[in-house]
Amino acid sequence: MSVTHHVISGLRGKWRVRETGAARARRVFDSREEAIVFARKLAQQEGGQVFVHNEDGTVRDHRTYERRAG
Repeated sequence: MSVTHHVISGLRGKWRVRETGAARARRVFDSREEAIVFARKLAQQEGGQVFVHNEDGTVRDHRTYERRAG
């Protein structure tokens, strides 16, 4: 089953990685770049999508990844 991960801004300048429909963030980071790396690794391992959002909530980037074999 593929999962969609969102990289979104949070409180106090932090960046969150949250799955669609989840009430809480999977993990919180100090920078957007760290959050993007984490979300992409998850999507590559599990198969799925990553939506990177700007601070205003608009989508900045979107990628789809196939699940890695092994």
